[in-house]
Amino acid sequence: MVKILGILVFLLSIQHFTTYAQLKVTPMPDDARVTEIDIYFIKKVYEVARKASERNYPYGALLVHEGKIIATYGNKVKETGDVTMHAETGLLSYASKEFGPQILANSTLYTSTEPCIMCSGAIYWANIRKIVYGTTELQARLLFDPDAKKRLISSREAFNTIRPDVEIIGPVSEEEGLLIHEIFSRRK
Repeated sequence: MVKILGILVFLLSIQHFTTYAQLKVTPMPDDARVTEIDIYFIKKVYEVARKASERNYPYGALLVHEGKIIATYGNKVKETGDVTMHAETGLLSYASKEFGPQILANSTLYTSTEPCIMCSGAIYWANIRKIVYGTTELQARLLFDPDAKKRLISSREAFNTIRPDVEIIGPVSEEEGLLIHEIFSRRK
C-alpha cells in the first residue's frame, strides 16, 4: 500500500512539473533605456548563468566598474547547500571583501534575472546604485508556477521603497534568458 502511494505521488509530481515546464511565457520587450553596452554585458552574464546551470540553478551576476568586468558569480545554492548563495549575494559577498565601498557604489551590477527580494537587500547594503537585469523575475517564475504573481515583490518595488535613487534597467534580451530557464527545467 505504501509503495503504491509513493508511486502515485511520484507520478502526480511529474505531471505537475511537466505542466509548469510546458507553460509558455511571452518575453517582454527591452527596457527603453537599454544601451548597446548593457546588451553586451547581459550576453556575458547569460554565459555565467548557463555555466552555473550545469551544477546549480541558472542565475549569474557580474560587476562592471569603468567598463570592465571586475567580478562574476554563478548561483551555487545546490553546490554549497546554502540557500543564500544566489548569484548576486555570492558576488557581493566576494566583492565587498575584495573592493572598497567606493568601487561598489560606482559599479553596475548585471544580473541574468531580476534580483529577488533577498538579493535586493544585499544590493542595498552594498550601496550598488545601478542594476541591469536580463529576465524579469516574474517571467522566469511563471515558467514553473502560474501563481507566482501572487507572492512576488519585484526589485523595482523594493527599491522604490528603500532607495528610490537606484537605477534599475530591465528586462534586456529576455527571450534569451527565458530560454536558459526552459532548458534548465528540461534537464532537471
